[in-house]
Amino acid sequence: MVRYRKGNRFLSEEEYIKDVTISWIVALFFIGAFISGYATYSGIADLTWPKWANFTLIIIAGFIGGGVLGALHKQIRFLIAFGITAGILYLLGSLLWDKI
Repeated sequence: MVRYRKGNRFLSEEEYIKDVTISWIVALFFIGAFISGYATYSGIADLTWPKWANFTLIIIAGFIGGGVLGALHKQIRFLIAFGITAGILYLLGSLLWDKI
């Protein structure tokens, strides 16, 4: 049985995977909330709506964008790992191609 140390706690494999997954979800939620909130703010900056309407729209867009990225955490982790692997393989292939 594998035990992982996190701070002063020892976690089983299931607890560790759950902890890492929650960390990814929270981080992706904040990234998505910031990006979608900023994009919404940029899109409605020229409109002359009341301040409460602008604020509400930005907050709702942030929650939706963050929720979408949080829900897609497995696919995003796969795409990041795939991108890093493809980049390494491309680098090695290009170095080998230059030597031939």
